[in-house]
Amino acid sequence: MEMGAAFPAPAFEHHIGKLLVAVEQQLNTLDISRKNKRIPFIMYDGISTNILTKAAKVNPDSLCIQQTGDNIFVNADFLNMKKPAQWKPGTDIAPYTCK
Repeated sequence: MEMGAAFPAPAFEHHIGKLLVAVEQQLNTLDISRKNKRIPFIMYDGISTNILTKAAKVNPDSLCIQQTGDNIFVNADFLNMKKPAQWKPGTDIAPYTCK
């Protein structure tokens, strides 16, 4: 799989495209070492069963990712997207790596 240099123009018009663009921009804003990398290949919305159970487990749904490499994963943290000061998508894949 290979990403182009930029999102195609229609991505800026479609709802999911706008979400992808926003996540990419926020990742690059929060971590300047990313040097304007494209959005990671695997995107998790970050909405888990913690909502139902009122828990705070790191990986309550036992996601298991075996992919390795650079720029692979993002937890998009969609629950906080409407609160910009709290919205922190993250690329730490460790809690979701298969054990």
